Amino acid sequence: MFVPGHLHLASASEVDRQAFDIHLRYRILEADARPVAVHFDMEGRIDGQPFRDSFELPRDAAVHFASRASRVARRHGLRLRQGPIVRQRREYDAMFDDLRRRLKLKAGEAIDLDRHLLGAAGAA
Repeated sequence: MFVPGHLHLASASEVDRQAFDIHLRYRILEADARPVAVHFDMEGRIDGQPFRDSFELPRDAAVHFASRASRVARRHGLRLRQGPIVRQRREYDAMFDDLRRRLKLKAGEAIDLDRHLLGAAGAA
């Protein structure tokens, strides 16, 4: 389920062999009235074990939230083959579109390659 600022992922008992219930909430961080980054809070349960974690991504890397969120979920015990977001593509697409709109990102906009190549934007 997705509403702007909140993505909820839950296992489907008939499909998943692992139980999970994950909430990914986010808010835009601004400087000088311009969006500069996104703060993400993740919490929920994986195999009955509660977890809570957070991370931030710079504006130009924020649309890659699924990669970072998957790493966080793995760190807390989620076993991923293709990731929980793939099966819930509509919700993922809605969140992606919401982030692009709120961050005022345009297709083809330049990204900071130094940060991406050095790994700072993708570090767990």
